[in-house]
Amino acid sequence: MLPPQDFSHQFVLSLIEISITKNPPHGGFLFVVYYTSQYMTLFLIFILGLCIGSFLNVIIIRLHDGASPLKGRSMCPQCKHTLAWYELIPLASFIIQQGRCRHCQAHISWQYPFVEFGTGVLFAMLSSPIFSYQFSVLSNFSITQLLNYLFLCILIVTFVTDLRWNLIYDAVVWPGIVLALLITLSPYHLLAALVGGGAFALQYILSRGAWVGSGDILLGAFLGLILGFPAILAALFLTYISGSLVALLLMSLGGKKTKDTLPLGCFMCAVAILLLLIR
Repeated sequence: MLPPQDFSHQFVLSLIEISITKNPPHGGFLFVVYYTSQYMTLFLIFILGLCIGSFLNVIIIRLHDGASPLKGRSMCPQCKHTLAWYELIPLASFIIQQGRCRHCQAHISWQYPFVEFGTGVLFAMLSSPIFSYQFSVLSNFSITQLLNYLFLCILIVTFVTDLRWNLIYDAVVWPGIVLALLITLSPYHLLAALVGGGAFALQYILSRGAWVGSGDILLGAFLGLILGFPAILAALFLTYISGSLVALLLMSLGGKKTKDTLPLGCFMCAVAILLLLIR
C-alpha cells in the first residue's frame, strides 16, 4: 500500500516560505502553527489508537473464550464484576488501579496496557514518517491509510493470540484476506500471496503439520496480499532470521529445548508491521 503524494503539504510549505520571505515574523508564526497542528493531530491519532487497542483486547480475550466481542459488557475475569466506564479508560485505568481489579484486587494481565499502548504508538507511527522533517498527517489520511490501520489491527490481534496460546484464528485472518483481495488488483500482490501462502503450505505438507500450522499458511497469504512482491521475500527471510535468533537466545538461557516450538506467527506479524511502517 503506497501512501498518496503529499501535494497539499508541499503547497502549504510553499505559502509559508513566501510569507517568511515577505514578512519573517508572520511567516515564522505560520510555520510554528502549522507544525504544531501536525503534531497535535499525531497525538490525537495516538489517543485513537489507545481506544482501538482497548477494543482489540476485548476481541483477543473473547475469541479465546469463545464469546462474541460485540455482546455483553466487560467484566473482571476473576470476580465477574461488571466494570464501570471509569475502569475501562485505556492505559489510565490500569495505572490508577495499579494493575489490580478494584473489587477483588486480582492482578490485571499486562496484555491490556501493552496492547493499548502499542496500538497507539503504531497508529501514530503509521500515520506519518515521524522522524522526517517534511511530513503532513492529514495529507496522508486516505482510504489506503484506513486500510493500513485495519491490517495493522489484524496483525496485532494475531501476534497476541499466537504468542499467548499458539493460535492463529481464521475468523481474524480471513476477513483481512477477503478485503485485501477486493482491493488488490496488482498481479504482484497476487503472486506474493501465492509465495507467502505456498512457502508455508509446502512446509506443512513436508512435515505433516509438525513445523507449521494451517494458520501460518493463511497468514503467509495475507502478508503477501498487503506487502506485495518482492517485499514478501524480505518478510519471509526476516521472519526466519529473527525466529532463529530468538530461538538460539532462549536455548542459551535454558528457556527452550531443541524440540520446543516457537510461535512463528508472532515473528511474521512483527516483520509485517515493520515493513508497513518503513515503506
